[in-house]
Amino acid sequence: MVKLLPVCGRVARTRCRHRFSRAWQRPAQLECIITTDGSDRRADFEAGHDGAWASVKKVTEYLGRAVFVVALVLCQGLGCGVRPPAGDDDAPAFSIRSLPEVVLDTTVDATERRFLTGMVPVALKTPDFDEGQRFLSRVEAAVQISDCFVSRPRMDWVEFGPDGAGELNEDLTAAVRLSRDSGSECIIIELDPVADRRHVGILPPELFGMDFSDDEVREPVKRMAVRLADEFRPTYLSIGVEMNGYFESNPEDFANYVDLHKETYDVVKAVAPEVQFIAAFNLEALQGFFGDLDEFSNHPPQWFIIDMFEPKLDAVAFSSLPFGFFIRAVVMPDDYLSRIELHTSREILFTEMGWPGDAEDPLHSPISQAEYLAQMMRLIDRMANVRLVVWASMYDADLDTPLAETPEFKKLGLYDHRDEPKPSLAVWTSIHNLPYRP
Repeated sequence: MVKLLPVCGRVARTRCRHRFSRAWQRPAQLECIITTDGSDRRADFEAGHDGAWASVKKVTEYLGRAVFVVALVLCQGLGCGVRPPAGDDDAPAFSIRSLPEVVLDTTVDATERRFLTGMVPVALKTPDFDEGQRFLSRVEAAVQISDCFVSRPRMDWVEFGPDGAGELNEDLTAAVRLSRDSGSECIIIELDPVADRRHVGILPPELFGMDFSDDEVREPVKRMAVRLADEFRPTYLSIGVEMNGYFESNPEDFANYVDLHKETYDVVKAVAPEVQFIAAFNLEALQGFFGDLDEFSNHPPQWFIIDMFEPKLDAVAFSSLPFGFFIRAVVMPDDYLSRIELHTSREILFTEMGWPGDAEDPLHSPISQAEYLAQMMRLIDRMANVRLVVWASMYDADLDTPLAETPEFKKLGLYDHRDEPKPSLAVWTSIHNLPYRP
């Protein structure tokens, strides 16, 4: 029986239940521009800053989302976030746009794409809902609207330990084979050796208390990575998922992990030199946006972590699910993604991007999800080094799945849980159908 592999980003899994209880208290950045002199009056609210957002916080705390949505509608109706076209000195600095025009801005203006597209069939394991042939049919369906199959299997210390047979999970093998048989030659594997951002794992009892300094932990990771590289010949391979979260709580052992990454790079290249070996991070955590979560998360941007992996690095991967920090995608700064290029010259992969689309949520509605996709394409189109863009989930998770406290993570799909398409599917399809010119 095929079981869905865990693929939702680790930092997202660890922090999702905190994100929405605190998102209204601490946005990373917000801009609402209504000027009379043409100046860019961007309000940049970093972690810990007070000011205008404090009043919004009080509104949301005491009156709830409904009142906040009314305020948002008024702001949108007045043209908040609308700038004059670049270079047009005669354009009015203040504009009034109709609400439908603001809300339904889901157009994709690009004429080509320089990156591969990837699609996760579904981001959570759903009991009795995506088992067996149903899951495999979703893998096959994902290939029709993407270039790459993506999986984040858990590290198996028993199977690849000294007494293990060293065999890969049959479910993963079946999914990779089906993806290739369906026409996809691009495979992305992010092996996950961390149970949460504080502990290596999930470790078997005989390894409890060990970390990346211990050979009993390091050697199985290398063996499994080599087997993945040799068996599947993935396009991209990593031995971590959003690993900057582990740096936050374990900076000393993180140095051991970096050393393991470099050793694994060498042994993988010896077996499969064509495999691109990558390091993976969460973009929001890297910039310190989770500062109110706990003492480990309260820090300034940590872009220096990328350089720790040099020179044993072929590309840098990021997950980005910014919906807990921005009311709408159109208020995200123009350099929200391109600022990455200030900190690395390597190829950039977005191995997980997502925004919920819930018909019952006035903020994270299906149309706002479509708007996010279109906005991300505009931001990525300005970047020279992006080689991969992966959507977090093709289908919503089943209604009976966990994450009851954070239902937004169950609504990341381009199809809802009844397999009905959302508006975002048409936007994604239009992006995927662009001519690919790397």
